Amino acid sequence: RHGVELTMLGTFTGDGILRVRHGRDLVLELDTSFLHDGRPQRTMPAVVPVPHRNENAPRCADLAATLLALLGHPNIASKEAIIRRYDHEIRGTTVVRPLIGVGHDSPADGVVLADPAATHGIAIGIGVNPWYGTVDPERMAHAVIDEAIRNVVAVGADPSTVALMDNFSWGDPRRPSTFGDLVATVEACCAASIAHGAPFVSGKDSLNNEYTGSDGERHSVPPTLVITAVAHVPNADLVVTPDLKRPCSAGSPTGSTGRYPHPTRKRRFAIADSTRRSLRAGCWRVTT
Repeated sequence: RHGVELTMLGTFTGDGILRVRHGRDLVLELDTSFLHDGRPQRTMPAVVPVPHRNENAPRCADLAATLLALLGHPNIASKEAIIRRYDHEIRGTTVVRPLIGVGHDSPADGVVLADPAATHGIAIGIGVNPWYGTVDPERMAHAVIDEAIRNVVAVGADPSTVALMDNFSWGDPRRPSTFGDLVATVEACCAASIAHGAPFVSGKDSLNNEYTGSDGERHSVPPTLVITAVAHVPNADLVVTPDLKRPCSAGSPTGSTGRYPHPTRKRRFAIADSTRRSLRAGCWRVTT
């Protein structure tokens, strides 16, 4: 139905034995308890991270200039040049595309895919912030999971159906501080998954991402966690792209107000509040 081959590999017998056959020949018979738990577990030292958590927002003298500087930062600026390199119209199933707006040059929060013959679809959203990981890896995990979930909800997904996938990009875990950051992040992923009711269904990791610099020292990539959220869209015919459609469109800012507030949240809210007041001076209506 979906153009993917389906092959029956075997059945569950319930006797705790893995048997592999080639034709009629039994080539493997292995106790599954040994398969899963037979290898001795490694014991590795870890240093628990103690991040500096200052909730006081720095003063900003020129909010408008700061906002423009933020929008022009490479981490926030348009990724259109990169997105255009990829085909996001495969088989004509894309309902909400990565680029939206009148000029199709503004990034969407998430995308929606749907079979042309079906009325429902799936939404995909991503959350990532590697620079947050350098400051507080535990809170980074909560933040990017929250971001990924909000991104699929913003394009019409049912939040009760969200499933998560993780992608860790980390340094050498044999370094106690690096391993401590990793442990804190994994524990935060577990806590956030339970809090959101969103299970992890898959994931991968890429460790030892380090290089020797010109100074002769080893350097690691920032502790990076990429979260992908996938969720069901009940009716793909009714999805709405998140861009503003006309002047005086209503807007509703969303964000995390949970256990771990973002360390720059107050600053971002101050900028948003200034922008909100400016918009209200015109004909915009912003719901807060």
